[in-house]
Amino acid sequence: MAMHSRAEGKHILVVRIGGATRHKLYHAVKNLGVRLSCANPVISKGFNDVIDNWVTYSSEDSLTAVEKELLQKFSELNLRFDAVVTFDEFGVQLASMLAASLSLPGIPLKVVQCCQNKSSFRQFCKSRELPCVNFASLSCSEGVDSLDVQYPVVIKPRNGAGSHFVQRAESKVQLRSAMLGILHTLKTRRLTSYEWCDYSSLEDIKFHVEELVEGKEVDIDCVVCDNQIRYCNVVDNKSTGRPFFLEDTCQAPSSLSPQVQAQLCALAARILEEMARAWQCRITGTFHVEMILSEHGPVPIEVNCRLGGAETRCLHLAAWGVDLGVETVLAHMSLPSPRLQPFAKFCGSLRRNSGPLLEALVPNHRFACSANLHPSGSGIVNKIDLPLNKFGYVDHMVYFQVGEPILVPPKGFQYLGWVVVQAKSEGEARENLQKFVGSAVMEVRGGCTPAQEDS
Repeated sequence: MAMHSRAEGKHILVVRIGGATRHKLYHAVKNLGVRLSCANPVISKGFNDVIDNWVTYSSEDSLTAVEKELLQKFSELNLRFDAVVTFDEFGVQLASMLAASLSLPGIPLKVVQCCQNKSSFRQFCKSRELPCVNFASLSCSEGVDSLDVQYPVVIKPRNGAGSHFVQRAESKVQLRSAMLGILHTLKTRRLTSYEWCDYSSLEDIKFHVEELVEGKEVDIDCVVCDNQIRYCNVVDNKSTGRPFFLEDTCQAPSSLSPQVQAQLCALAARILEEMARAWQCRITGTFHVEMILSEHGPVPIEVNCRLGGAETRCLHLAAWGVDLGVETVLAHMSLPSPRLQPFAKFCGSLRRNSGPLLEALVPNHRFACSANLHPSGSGIVNKIDLPLNKFGYVDHMVYFQVGEPILVPPKGFQYLGWVVVQAKSEGEARENLQKFVGSAVMEVRGGCTPAQEDS
């Protein structure tokens, strides 16, 4: 997006810089003509070309202490901000707190805390008569014998991030084994992606257990400004399958019918409306809503109070020409978005609860597909050779270099990276993805991964 006349010169506070995937996002945001300051535990030199000021803090302190430290530093440095944003899961709570303290738009802390605690979110859905599965919360010190759920179930850390440790259990024996396995991994490996974990009391870590919902998994990405939905679209999301639920491939737009996509968007809108109503608050931000479309209808699984990770931004940019990073910043500055004007009619129908207007669904520009690059097993990366600039290639990210170790389930939940391809038709986009992944060489311990099949 070109420079926005009303955004030029504005000062944006970014809370937590995030991973390498976000670098292009910050470049796009800078093109609005804004200044970027970043509150981060350390100065990340790889982002020096997009960040104007770094404000560091101690990540060992409580969030309340960090907020106090940062507010003091902002005052001492005479820093004034026009918006507070984050694109990192571990910055969501702090960004919420800082936005409130600085009287700037954001996602209220009560909403963030509800969404980040998986059991709290299920209870919220139940209390607001939203679709919900039977669930329970327990710790390793508690037994599973009295658990009142129907198997199979899905177990995940109650406050975990991403797909880490999410797995299926067919029985009490498997459930107990999964809990002990997660605990063992946390005790033996400390990774930055496990930052949600309190290592001082591992035995008391809480798990969320819910009955398995069979169906098609989808992601609904929404941009909200002062409780008004500006943008909402559906992406298909396929996992690697049992027993673990690592993301495998995505497709934008969804292959579901327009009627079903509208139904999914309407449910996402209702969730956000119910949250605003429950806590009598104003909500501004971007949400990544995960659902499963079961035979009985859509069921909310999780709500991330931020832009979706990895390839999410790239998929929407390729399919609809919408940069969710830029739109997040514009929403937080309460500035209009010319790019989202075509979506106003559809989003307006969601707000009025009048039933989605299918004729208002905005056609996509292209069809985009993505794949996460999963090695065949844990080990040392020996070779990565991707057919870049072929097969409708759009973008990619590789997280590992040759010689680095990688851990896949059950030892860890890492993957080599991701790729996005595009085409003029859905079938061609799928074919491009299949060709790209089939031509990719990913060697770990001397063994190549088998070609991934796109469905």
